[in-house]
Amino acid sequence: MNFRRLIFILSFIPVCVIAQPANQTLAEIKKGLELEWKSISKWADSAKNTVEILPADSLRSIEAFRQSSVLRQSILSAIVLNTGGILVDNGWIRIMASGHECLDRALLLWNKYPFDDRELPGYTVIGDDAIGGYFLLNSGGLGTDPGNIYYFSPASLEYEPMGLNYAGFLQFCFNGDLNKFYKGYRWKSWQDD
Repeated sequence: MNFRRLIFILSFIPVCVIAQPANQTLAEIKKGLELEWKSISKWADSAKNTVEILPADSLRSIEAFRQSSVLRQSILSAIVLNTGGILVDNGWIRIMASGHECLDRALLLWNKYPFDDRELPGYTVIGDDAIGGYFLLNSGGLGTDPGNIYYFSPASLEYEPMGLNYAGFLQFCFNGDLNKFYKGYRWKSWQDD
């Protein structure tokens, strides 16, 4: 099976958080997401850009998983349950998950879950970068393409569609030409700072 096809297929596998029994253990939930986690691990191991997967705290990850309705996406669920977050390109991009001491951004806290139904936002912040940009998962508030990723640019102060779903966003972070994406925004010694 080719790589793009696998990403396409994985991005449509739903994991219904609401259907998870409250007494289900972390190990049981993780077992249901093994395929997704194995794929993410392979992507990280073969990444062109540096990828550091921060270990998850089991209590924080299960709390984030159970309280967040956005985690119906299986790839995102696997990341929240298995990582404290992901640092890409020496920490230039920070992908949020359950939180870690090296990454004080947790998906649950930054998006203030749980929401009252009347307060559901039109997007979920899933990551940020070193220049103050934000990566957002659209849930209908940013455009007519729910499930796709937007970049809030600190230069234009606009939400820019990336044309990627969450799995595609990970591939962009792991293997994309980040120097091209951030052209004009990186200073000479950025890797040392």
